[in-house]
Amino acid sequence: MWQGFPLQGSHVLKIVVFTRMQTRWRSKLAKKELRKRRAEARESGKLLQDKQALEHRLKEMQAILETVQNQRNELKQLYKVRHPTYTLQPSASGKALLPLLLLAQQQEKRGSPAGRTMSKIPISCCTSQ
Repeated sequence: MWQGFPLQGSHVLKIVVFTRMQTRWRSKLAKKELRKRRAEARESGKLLQDKQALEHRLKEMQAILETVQNQRNELKQLYKVRHPTYTLQPSASGKALLPLLLLAQQQEKRGSPAGRTMSKIPISCCTSQ
């Protein structure tokens, strides 16, 4: 019995040392995982901010589109009032709107209030390039 006592002491010491080594290694891995998750959280926060910025920009672009469509409809109505026999043909290049824009610019030159609503659209947008 006395012969095993020193060996048992060294064995217990080795178990304690190995347990501490395992604890330190696990701690190191846990810290690494924590840093990784924090970085992912920062990235997701950045992505969320980018998404909100893009949604805001989309709303602005939709508002601009709606404004332009309303102006186009106003021009169509104005042209229909001036020329009831003429029907507008849809055109991909916008050539159908060219007479309307010319009419609006002529009215603007004369000082007519009807032409002032469409004065911001350049004629070059309807001509083929």
